[in-house]
Amino acid sequence: KFTSAKGVRMLMTFIEIANETKVSLPQVRRWARASLFPVLHLGHKVKRVRREEYENFLKKRSKG
Repeated sequence: KFTSAKGVRMLMTFIEIANETKVSLPQVRRWARASLFPVLHLGHKVKRVRREEYENFLKKRSKG
């Protein structure tokens, strides 16, 4: 599957993002609708976020 050399998954689900950031799934969906990070549409109702983009989002978010 889509993993890096370190074995880290390169694509994340909205649920994984919600769990890592300790926010609700609807909050992650709001972030996605606000284009705070790019979302990959891999099929009907299948959405993923590149881990790199998620980490960039976190960096920007922590700067205030």
